[in-house]
Formats: sequence, structure tokens, C-alpha cells
Amino acid sequence: MEFLAGAAVLIVLLYILGFGLNLIASGIVVCLVAATVLCEAFFLFSLVRLLLSKKVTARFVRIAKREKWRFDTAFYEVGEQEIPNIFPCEMTMRDKFYKKDKEIKLRLGIGRKCVYDMNAVLTIVFGNILFGLSSWFFIWGAFVLFGH
Repeated sequence: MEFLAGAAVLIVLLYILGFGLNLIASGIVVCLVAATVLCEAFFLFSLVRLLLSKKVTARFVRIAKREKWRFDTAFYEVGEQEIPNIFPCEMTMRDKFYKKDKEIKLRLGIGRKCVYDMNAVLTIVFGNILFGLSSWFFIWGAFVLFGH
């Protein structure tokens, strides 16, 4: 909410300083394009790391907060080591995704510091699809709008 209030104040300040509405709207579009492309870069990076990971059998242990994170994370036991999932755990369907002491197939990340469960895999796949399409349409629209 504070972000929206700050953005509104910035837009009003730019207008008062003499920037035209077209220039302000163009700046907003550029910021949206940059944010979308950065999100796509993150999901592409995650996809590469997922593809470089190896399959392992693991057992779900618990859901807890990781150090320095605000969100709950699923922890899995791989061999003798307890390893957290790369992404925060699903909030609404925890009982369907996480069954205690059930062995499942996961992907073990590089360096054995994280695992990719089905929630993480789906997040990466759908994130790449949605942000990839959004990035393409934003960039294409910007080229059409600004005339190459």
C-alpha cells in the first residue's frame, strides 16, 4: 500500500514539475517492462538450476520458517540431511501437498542446499510461461507504441 502511495506522490510531483502525461505514462510502461523482464530472468535462472539438479528420493519432515525468511518452507530429509525447499510452501493446500513421512521423488539442487518439490517445479514452469509471454507482449507492445 505504501508503494502505491509513493508512486502516486511521484507521479503528481513529476506532473507538477512539468513532465507531460505521455512521458509519465511512458515511464510507467518502461518500469513495468523492466520488472516483467527481471521476473522472467529469475524464472529462467531457476529453470536452469532445476535442469542441473538430480533426482533423489526424500521424505517430507516439517514446515517451518527458514533463517532470514518470512515465509514457511517445507523441509525434506534426503539421506541423513534435512534440506529446505527452494520456494516457500503452498499456503492453502498444505494437507494435499505435504504428507508427513511419505517418500517422494524430488530434485536436489546444486550444492545440496535446496530441493525442488512439485510445488517448486510448477512455480518455475508456470512462472516461465506467464512471465515469458508477458515480457514478449510488453516488449512487442513497446516497439509498436514507440515506433521501433
